Amino acid sequence: MFCKNCGKENTEGTQFCSECGSRLGEEVIQSTVASSNKKGLWTYFAETIKKFYKLIIEGRARRSEYWGFVLFYLIFAFVAGIIDYLLLGEGDSTLVVDYYIGIFMLPYLSVGFRRMHDVGKPAGFIFIPIYGFILTLMDSEKGSNKYGASPKGV
Repeated sequence: MFCKNCGKENTEGTQFCSECGSRLGEEVIQSTVASSNKKGLWTYFAETIKKFYKLIIEGRARRSEYWGFVLFYLIFAFVAGIIDYLLLGEGDSTLVVDYYIGIFMLPYLSVGFRRMHDVGKPAGFIFIPIYGFILTLMDSEKGSNKYGASPKGV
């Protein structure tokens, strides 16, 4: 049985979570698959948009959250470019792409800032071209840091 509050696996028949002390009952998730912290890349993209528009730009973002968002950001940018080409032809105008970038730039910065927090760096490090990219590839800082608890739960 897994605790719905913290995700810790507990032995069958236990009434309280051995990790967080929460009462285990109907809210306990029985399936290992359902309780795992694995999320799809689309989920990370959608959660980043929701977090940004709720003005949550503090905390930490795991590599999978950051790169999941970047993947769909680039896919949608490519599609916006195709739509732009079909609507406007080979002109200088990039109307659809401009709107797309305008809409998604702030959520992109939000997840980038939180990714920097996850590796223990200030948010501005995302703007340092090569070093910022290298930091996005690094593993999370273990445990809590000044930006919050580890999203890995370690």
